Amino acid sequence: MTQEIEKKLDILIKLTAFNVIKEDATQTESILKLNKIGIRNKDVAEVLNTTENYVKMIISRNKKKDGKTTKN
Repeated sequence: MTQEIEKKLDILIKLTAFNVIKEDATQTESILKLNKIGIRNKDVAEVLNTTENYVKMIISRNKKKDGKTTKN
């Protein structure tokens, strides 16, 4: 029973994430938006049909970029 509920919750998370990003122009925008609302990297990767490592790289690059702009 618990596994069934978990599977259904996973589906709901993915559907919700898809609705959040459907209007984003780029995959990077989608990754950053989903990360900002707290979706796990693994789930972001699944929704966007990419790898978790790619998601982590995009998030890392964005943090570095934000750090540079705030120091100026």
